[in-house]
Amino acid sequence: MSERTLTTQQVEDGFAHEPEYEYHDPINYGAHVASNRRAFKRWLAEYTAERERAAAEKAWDEGRMQGVSDRDAATCEDAYWVVPITDNPYRLNEGGKDA
Repeated sequence: MSERTLTTQQVEDGFAHEPEYEYHDPINYGAHVASNRRAFKRWLAEYTAERERAAAEKAWDEGRMQGVSDRDAATCEDAYWVVPITDNPYRLNEGGKDA
């Protein structure tokens, strides 16, 4: 059996179309599908934004650590090597809000 990954459109279609709902309220089924599509797109946008924020947080930390490493390895006191010690702007605090 081969593994198959569904496309985003296939997942959205599966989320939007509830066959049982069509039998319970066939007149409003189209509005229900549209509502489900909007809900799915909101969820997907939120999920994508969180993944991008997490990747940016990690990249910022890695870049900062490389800058500190480069500064420590430098033999000159050039201002170019000064790496400010700041908090990661992409990291969320414990309360779940931006730091």
